[in-house]
Amino acid sequence: MILLIDTSTRNASVGLVKNEHILKEINWVSQKNHSVELLPNIKELFDSSREKQSNLDSIFVVNGPGSFSATRVGVSVAKAIASTLNISLIGINSLLVEFEPFKSQHKNCWAIIPAGKLKYYVGIFSESDYDINDAPEMNIMNHKELIDEIPNNTSICGEGAFDIYSDPTSTVKQIQLLSSTRPTRKCISIYNLGNKKLGSNSVDNPLTLEPIYLRSSQIANANKNSN
Repeated sequence: MILLIDTSTRNASVGLVKNEHILKEINWVSQKNHSVELLPNIKELFDSSREKQSNLDSIFVVNGPGSFSATRVGVSVAKAIASTLNISLIGINSLLVEFEPFKSQHKNCWAIIPAGKLKYYVGIFSESDYDINDAPEMNIMNHKELIDEIPNNTSICGEGAFDIYSDPTSTVKQIQLLSSTRPTRKCISIYNLGNKKLGSNSVDNPLTLEPIYLRSSQIANANKNSN
């Protein structure tokens, strides 16, 4: 049985997977109190599913980028449970989660997540056959920078994509919005990505897994090193 945790933005979720099926999924819009809300929702998840936490085999947790404080709550809880039960822990990039439902159909896609202070984390996917163990090319942009730099005929997805699509320039550039409703990050996508990493034995160490917290300088260096 697998526990799924995503607190990377205000749109948070937890889920339980058993025998490759999602038993229960809880989604909520946080009032900036992830530390207060997460554990009760995990308890409700197990109570309503009539399952025991001791039966867990793995935990898949979204470890950003996103709201740093919120993401840290989910990662810390996941690490604590994984360490206590001595089970597998896998961290998953939030931008991959946003793109996962569309990966087989769309190239030239930008996944967009709010970064706070009117800025956005942007994951640029130029191929549909991305490597699940690698982060996409990532940037931090404000609204104007994003609108100016996004190429014509690009597809966009993610929690921040709605803001960009509402800009009149997106019509001029023929931008296609893939995400239709919130929450945009689905538990099934977290499971699909985590299960692939688990299958390739790409398991994280509970002692060292940390939230992805990116500044512009860090992104520039990461993208440079990946080329």
